[in-house]
Amino acid sequence: MAKQNLSLILKSALKRKQAQHPGYSLRALARDLEVSPAFVSGLLNGKKLPPKSRLEKLSYCLELDVLERETLVKTVLLDRFSVRLVNSKAKSPLKKWRHRKVSEVSTKNVLSSWVTIAVLEGLTLEEPFCQPESLQKRLGISAMEFERAIQSLSSSGLIAEVDGKWKKKDEHLYLSSGRSRKEIREFHERMILKAREELMTKTSHEEFLRRLINGFTLAVNPAHMERLKTKVIRFLDDLTQEASRGECVEVYQCNFQLFPLTKKL
Repeated sequence: MAKQNLSLILKSALKRKQAQHPGYSLRALARDLEVSPAFVSGLLNGKKLPPKSRLEKLSYCLELDVLERETLVKTVLLDRFSVRLVNSKAKSPLKKWRHRKVSEVSTKNVLSSWVTIAVLEGLTLEEPFCQPESLQKRLGISAMEFERAIQSLSSSGLIAEVDGKWKKKDEHLYLSSGRSRKEIREFHERMILKAREELMTKTSHEEFLRRLINGFTLAVNPAHMERLKTKVIRFLDDLTQEASRGECVEVYQCNFQLFPLTKKL
């Protein structure tokens, strides 16, 4: 069953890739993965699983989103008991959520400023915190910046006007992270600068209590990296769901980056 579920994801991802790049065939994918076309056919038909050494390459080639990548890693790396345990959570709130993956064109608009994502989430807050005047004041932005963010979100199809008020269309938004993209890197850079501003300029005890600042350095066995990434993705999903229960009146940013301090020799 796990192989069949994965094959459906891979087939869908390949069709998505072919829609953007019509010349990208099964043989092209086999070439990029450095395996035979017959092996790729087995992957797509649910008869084979990709080797651990090809997971990163497969995610990159097919530009898998966060949930697709988690399924891939979980299916290949976790033992059978762990997979059954995860799949048994049929009543998990995550199953009920709709996940919208933004197109590349929309992504450029949405990530052009940190304000846009902040306004998108701000529109989901309880009254009166979601009102334009309140959001502008609490985010520290101008009316022009707010209007620019609304126009960007509207043109990207992420919000709609209902009864004279802007509403977020989807409960949960994922930005595809299957490969390195300039606009996503620039967005994270802006958010890191916002985090630095929090650290360096907001130093009162009250301001400190409103945030969590932590980090650690650790030795890593590269063989465990895919499993670690899966755990992080699962944790961030749980964090999002836990944070949004009940009445939401604040917008927070969570930055997470796991990167090597050592270079390959």
